[in-house]
This record gives sequence, C-alpha cells and structure tokens, in this order.
Amino acid sequence: MIAPVDVSNIRIETDRLLLRAWQERDLEDFYEYAKVDGVVLTNPFYASVDNEQMVNWFTKIADYSPYPLFLYDLAVVTKTK
Repeated sequence: MIAPVDVSNIRIETDRLLLRAWQERDLEDFYEYAKVDGVVLTNPFYASVDNEQMVNWFTKIADYSPYPLFLYDLAVVTKTK
C-alpha cells in the first residue's frame, strides 16, 4: 500500500543545505544551476565512417543544436593519432 505523504510544509535546514518542497520562485535559480554552456560530441564509434560522413554527422547535429559544440577526438576510432 502506498500512502500519500504531504511534504509541502516540511523544511530541513543546515548551514549548507535547505531541503523543502519545490516553489515556482525557485525556477530562475534552478535554471542558473542546470543550464548548459555547450555539448561535447565524439564521432560515431559503433560504425566505421570516412571523413565526409564524419563531417556530415557533426554538421547535422550543429544545424539542430541551440548550443555550441565541442568536438572530442577518439583517436582509436578516427585513426588520426
């Protein structure tokens, strides 16, 4: 049996932590905490691709991403190092 628990009035506070129910005014602080500055990408490692296919892979993702992309070279896959 699952009994509903009302935590709306529970507040636990220490010097470093405040634990309480979510409030709409928390949204801006949460955004600042959880926002991303960019996305790290690597080439597809599950299939061998040539240079043109790799460029197409990154280009398509960049076309749809609202964030800056940081490309990570997996040399064992790209065989560049």
